[in-house]
This record gives sequence, structure tokens and C-alpha cells, in this order.
Amino acid sequence: MKLMGAGCVGAVLGAAGMSALNAQTATPQAYLIANIQEVKNPDTYRQYQTQVSATHVPFGGHFLARGAKAVMLDNSAEPKGTLVILAFPSMKNLRDWWNSTAYAAIKPIREANTVMQLYAIEGVTP
Repeated sequence: MKLMGAGCVGAVLGAAGMSALNAQTATPQAYLIANIQEVKNPDTYRQYQTQVSATHVPFGGHFLARGAKAVMLDNSAEPKGTLVILAFPSMKNLRDWWNSTAYAAIKPIREANTVMQLYAIEGVTP
């Protein structure tokens, strides 16, 4: 009976230890946030929009928001334009996508046709 009780306690402590270890080694997600303030040539920019998903999906990227308008909750200045939020499994995935040849091929379309601010941020550790 004591042996079985000790085994149960050992299993619980082992599981708790593994959970703590996973929490310490888990990689936080990363997010690309774009505030698109101006689109200079909408027809040309649509080429970028139709191609961008194919570049980030192989790196685990997916849209959380695309073309969203911010809703102000306080007296801050209303942001210009729209917002895009892309989520990636890690900052490494985001950077690998950003530096990929696939994205490099379409990046000039975005750069020539928009005025925007881009941010890459890391989320909290799970």
C-alpha cells in the first residue's frame, strides 16, 4: 500500500516537473503588426496582397487581422489607415519568412506602394 502511494506521488511530482520544464522551454509566438497609413496605387498593391499568404504560410504565419480599422477606447489620436496582424510560431519563424527569397520577391511591391509602420514583437511565454 505504501509502495503504491509513493508511486502515485512520484507520478504527480514527475508530471508537475515536466509541466514546469515545458513552460520554461516553450517558445513564445511572434507577431508582425503593420499600420498601413497610405496605399499609393491600390491596383498594384493588390498584386502584393494576393501573393503574400503563399510566402508566410510555409513559415507557420497566418493572419489574425487584415485591413482592420482600429477602434479607439480612450482619447488617443485616431490612427490613420488600417492594421494587419500576422502570427508566427516564433520570432525565428517570422525572421526566416521576412528574409526568405519568396518574400523578397514581392517586398518591393509593398515598399513602392505603401506608407506604413511595421513592428515585430514577441508574445508572452506560454
